[in-house]
Amino acid sequence: MLFALSLFLFLSLAALVVEIVRSEKYMVGLGARKVDDREWPSISIVVAARNEQESIQDAVLSLLRQDYPRYELTVVNDRSTDRTREILLTLQATHSRLKTISVEHLPVGWLGKCNAMNQGAMAATGDWLLFTDADVSMRSDTLRIAIDYALAENADHLTMAPHCELPSWILNSFVATFVFFFKLFVRPSQIHNPRSQSHAGIGAFNLIRRSVYLEIGGHNPIRLRPDDDLKLGKLLKCKGYRQRFANGLGLISVPWYRSMKELMQGLEKNSFAIIDYSIAKWIATNAVVLLLFLLPFLLLVFSRGSTFWISLANCMLILFLGVFNAIKSGFRLDHGLFFPLGVLLFLFVFDRAVFLTLWRGGIVWRDCFYSLDDLKKNVV
Repeated sequence: MLFALSLFLFLSLAALVVEIVRSEKYMVGLGARKVDDREWPSISIVVAARNEQESIQDAVLSLLRQDYPRYELTVVNDRSTDRTREILLTLQATHSRLKTISVEHLPVGWLGKCNAMNQGAMAATGDWLLFTDADVSMRSDTLRIAIDYALAENADHLTMAPHCELPSWILNSFVATFVFFFKLFVRPSQIHNPRSQSHAGIGAFNLIRRSVYLEIGGHNPIRLRPDDDLKLGKLLKCKGYRQRFANGLGLISVPWYRSMKELMQGLEKNSFAIIDYSIAKWIATNAVVLLLFLLPFLLLVFSRGSTFWISLANCMLILFLGVFNAIKSGFRLDHGLFFPLGVLLFLFVFDRAVFLTLWRGGIVWRDCFYSLDDLKKNVV
């Protein structure tokens, strides 16, 4: 029995190794891409900001330093109660590219960020829209490289994974594991395939043709989705539009979270949404993760003979997955070596978020409560 289980795990983990290695082939790194002059389309950058006084100035200035010839920047101040509005108005006074929009009241049936993004997009005039976050920094040639790649690929949507700046070893190890499971979920090797439903979208960088965005109804179909960035990618892919997922290391960076407490609180809002608020998927996710990534270490302790050696091979495959993913995702080798610990932390954060959503009957985001019943109605 243990031998058959160990062999099954070996075959499953070997298949995962193939998938993760193939995924890196399709997540093209754009940091070293060379760009020639061409006919450049206009781009409208849209940022939604709420209480971002610590990061908004640096983020906006990095966007204003883009060497792209035709772009505008719109920052939507979403009911901020700190100095965000004041900082934006000061920047706007000295930078003609920058426009600000202030949201004073949240419409019924909308999440704050989704409403802010939608309002910013509706005010945009560019041929392309770039949705990004209020704490993201970009290299000065990021827009030029991104649009050049999107046009070369005849893509309608390009999303890029940023480099995450994290202050501690435990946060880096956790986020490396988070990135691993995100890749398994979205399957980068299939995103380019029009016959596959695999899709992606990352809040730090979602570049979309404006005509396509309007065609799918803007943010209205995902107005109550806390995973709006991912679901925007799903809307586009399901409508048959061409999508690409690239590696943005060296081009885009984001601090993300400063502590495990902040990370756990930040992921409370969208962890359950990722699995469409399904308890069956929650249970299945826990079972699969425990089976594939933690059980082999128990079998290694309690098995003998040929089962032991297969279990040892399984543990080596797991560590290889952790290290390979960490290095390819911009983390250090040691952040991947402790992949099993990252898996335990991942399950804890994930399960905590689901439990709190069920216990509270909804989520709290940007100082607003959204009931689980209402969130479940926005199916994408």
